[in-house]
Amino acid sequence: MSGTMEEIGLSLLAAVLRQDGHEVRLMMNHERELDMGKIQETPDLIGFTVYEVSKDSVYRSIAKAREIWPSAVICVGGVLATSDGKQMLKENDAISYAISGEGEETLKELVQHLERGESAAGIQGVIYRDGDIVVENEPRPLIQDLDEIPFAARDILVEKKMKIATISGSRGCLARCNYCATQLFWSKWRGRSVGNVVDELEMIVNRYQVRAFNFIDSSFEDPYNSLKRLTALAEEIVRRKLSIAYFADFRAEFQRKTSPEVMDLLKESGLTGACIGIESANDQDLVFYNKIARADDNRKIMDLFNGYGIWISPGFINFNPKTTIEGLHNNLEFLHQYGYDIKFFSKLAIFSGTVIYNQLSAEGLLTPGDKSNNQYRFVDPSVGRFSEFMQYFAGEVNRINGRIMSNLDFYLDYFHLILGYYRRLFEIRQDAAGLDFFAQYIQEYGAVKQLFNQSFYQWTSMLLKLAQDEVRLNGMRDWTLSRITPQLFADTLADFERLRLKLYQYLMRKGYESSIITF
Repeated sequence: MSGTMEEIGLSLLAAVLRQDGHEVRLMMNHERELDMGKIQETPDLIGFTVYEVSKDSVYRSIAKAREIWPSAVICVGGVLATSDGKQMLKENDAISYAISGEGEETLKELVQHLERGESAAGIQGVIYRDGDIVVENEPRPLIQDLDEIPFAARDILVEKKMKIATISGSRGCLARCNYCATQLFWSKWRGRSVGNVVDELEMIVNRYQVRAFNFIDSSFEDPYNSLKRLTALAEEIVRRKLSIAYFADFRAEFQRKTSPEVMDLLKESGLTGACIGIESANDQDLVFYNKIARADDNRKIMDLFNGYGIWISPGFINFNPKTTIEGLHNNLEFLHQYGYDIKFFSKLAIFSGTVIYNQLSAEGLLTPGDKSNNQYRFVDPSVGRFSEFMQYFAGEVNRINGRIMSNLDFYLDYFHLILGYYRRLFEIRQDAAGLDFFAQYIQEYGAVKQLFNQSFYQWTSMLLKLAQDEVRLNGMRDWTLSRITPQLFADTLADFERLRLKLYQYLMRKGYESSIITF
């Protein structure tokens, strides 16, 4: 599996423009794979979604587009355009417009104005140029009834032959985690009706024969403590006998609200994987992030979902500007207990415009440079040195192969969700032989994972004992590369690749859809 999902924001915009009578072509590629030459038409408008991590790549793609189609209007949207759209127009002359916030109504109105040859002045949510001046119009109010938005265009799903469809069932979140950039878009929670969401699921099952879904809702359980919307959604999936598998995001305090009856219903409806915003095993960090949950909630929800056989992909932030050595010890123990040691490399990403960005700016902890590279100062210098050491080692690993760390993180984390999907398929088809194969496969997978995690845990525990001794820590670099070599990471990845191939071959022999795990 490539690890990529549909770009649902662009897919929704395409659906809105088509509904308004416009011809739209959707493309989603890595920069190195983007072939603009295969576009025979001359586009009037070219749109890009921009994230902080993709900014440089998008700028290079914009330059190529401008060279090929000098008269085309180029528009950017997404998280970065919402937080820094005005700055983007100032630093890149090729960008004609930026859309801030929700784009459906804004882009539709902008295109209508462009067709009539009218200025963008007065269009809510648009940033544009008036001569040499960059003008930011007033923000557009949020869409109140999400059912009015047409179902997302599925061009990318079809073109890439994807077997996991992305679903946006709601926007916003009742929590207020201070690092979260979604609040720049959505200041309150709004959800589509249960019937509207399940209609889209059913349409995709019937039209595209896709039965795996990734819900990108910020928190699947919102908006009620009673969980009445969540249970209604699961009940409707069961009632329509869709026989699907799906993954969804939950907050850790969900374990305070749920019940055995709700968990059984979620399993029956097809919940096979959960992305849970754990972030830390320390209450100090969780308070710093303005999380509702506490460390005890994190342990309880891990145990809860594991107990129901629901695979977990945990969000985790090991390093932040106020991390302590004691906190790192606690995080390591937590990650090792649940088998996610690889998350120890994780580091807080700070997005401009977020609450934590403003807070750290006021405290003088941000350092000059590109914010997308997590530039900040650590309150405890020993934590800063240790963080640098871990990043150095990750770099040594990637010198063998530039994708080892990201691919290993995939196998030790996200691959769980894929395994949950296939177990669900075997269960739906009542495939006893498939379930027997799967049980043996999980044992092999678990053995490789355990061996790596144990070696990593022992090495990291030893390093943490030296973290406050700058001289000894610096002297550990050569010793480290002999004690736990980058080759261990490469060898572990090779073992996981072998197991992936084994699963792929079994699925092919038995006539199951296997493209979900191909690279």
